[in-house]
Order: sequence, then structure tokens, then C-alpha cells
Amino acid sequence: MMKITLNPKDAKILKLLKVNSRIPAKRLSEEVDVSLPTIYSRMKNLEEEGIIKNFTIGINYAKLGQKICSLIGLNIPTAKVQGLIETLKERKEVYEIYITNGPSNLMLKVRVEDLDKLKGFIQEISSKEDIHSYQIFIVMESICDEVSRPFRGE
Repeated sequence: MMKITLNPKDAKILKLLKVNSRIPAKRLSEEVDVSLPTIYSRMKNLEEEGIIKNFTIGINYAKLGQKICSLIGLNIPTAKVQGLIETLKERKEVYEIYITNGPSNLMLKVRVEDLDKLKGFIQEISSKEDIHSYQIFIVMESICDEVSRPFRGE
């Protein structure tokens, strides 16, 4: 993948959108010191280049009852990875899936209501899949995540 170098105006647009993806275009044009049509054009280009993937929100999952967030490392045979990924993508508890190296070749971000639900989730996938081993890390506190982290690139 080729690295894209941002000019300072585009970097400022990204920084402002990262803080508030609902910032009005007029205010964005004032902050960046360019015309409104230029803002629309630059934002369209950033989307077409794949730099802006989406405009999103941050959700407080604990307020929706999903009080336990955990990272789960799974060690499974390489030949079974893709099949397990397809199965896990259908699970409501699974929010993120990463292919990794090291002792785990899959890392999951899972949200559930309580520890019993987490235990049930692990038991269920362990009984159906060829999982050699797993490690569970309970998130005690989220300090920095992709949604809340400011854009720092230029």
C-alpha cells in the first residue's frame, strides 16, 4: 500500500473531523481557512483516497448493558482461521477481529453483560471450533480508543 502524504489543510480537516464528525462544513471551512466548495472537494477526495473510511460515533456500551469488555486471544490451526472468522463475524458479542502473530493467531474484542455470559461465549466457541488454547484479558478501563483518539498524523 502506497503511503499518502497529507498537505496541512487536509491534516487540519482530519483533526477537526476526528474531534467532531458532525462539525458543519461552514465551520470547517472557517477553521481551515478555505472556501466551502473547497471543503466539500477536499472531503470528497479524502473519502475517495480511502483516508476517511466513515463518519462515526462513540457508544457507551456499559449504558446498554454490555458492562464487560474483553480481549480474547485464540490459538487455532491456520487452516481453520478463515472459517472461524466467518462464524465469529455473525456473533453479536464480537466487535472486532484481528489476525495476529505470536501465541494467538486471532484476537477478538468481545462485549457481554457479565462474566457468566463471557464464560458461556468461550465455552460455546471452544466446543464447536478447533481451538488449541485461548487467553482472556478483561478490560478494566479504556484509556484510549480509535474513536476518542485525536488524529495526530500530517
